[in-house]
Amino acid sequence: GVKINYQGKKTDIDVLAWNENDVFIFECKNSILPVGAREIRSSMEQISKAVNIQLPLAEKALLDPTFARNILGKKINEIKIYGCVVTSNKLFSGLSLNGYSIHNLSRLSHFINVGHKMVIDGDNRKTISLWKNKEFQTEDLIQYLSNSNQYYSPIFDAQFENHKEYKIGDNTLATVIYPLDTLKMADNFDKLNYREI
Repeated sequence: GVKINYQGKKTDIDVLAWNENDVFIFECKNSILPVGAREIRSSMEQISKAVNIQLPLAEKALLDPTFARNILGKKINEIKIYGCVVTSNKLFSGLSLNGYSIHNLSRLSHFINVGHKMVIDGDNRKTISLWKNKEFQTEDLIQYLSNSNQYYSPIFDAQFENHKEYKIGDNTLATVIYPLDTLKMADNFDKLNYREI
């Protein structure tokens, strides 16, 4: 990690990477998969700290040219910063808080190293590339980390609200779940014109 001490405030950056003037900040949270309210609260507190304190301070510090040159070892003109929270579980993947996106480590790693996804359309299966070109490029990562992420939006848009009620004696337990319509998801990915592999 990289220690940040800027204007009397301290934090650290778990992973810092850059390509030309694009700088990426990854704040990693190794939380267990929440199985109850206490664990969900703990995960949310870690994410909240990242998006409200750690990432904004790191971003502010790196936008200071003198500070950025000391950290990066060179001067970068017109620096552009992309920050995100990386978690060990998938519960909050695709969520965006305070302008920062949240991603699961295994999905982020798969996107960077492999860059494709299997889409099932009824009985048909096809593999699509999530990269613009055959090779991974910085622009692919910028889009993936954006709040208009084209990986999660086709999935989220294909979920639908489903109310369920269960009678338990004289009481009723009501729940809302969001099942995935795989046909609609496949159609959503088709509309984005991803390359088929």
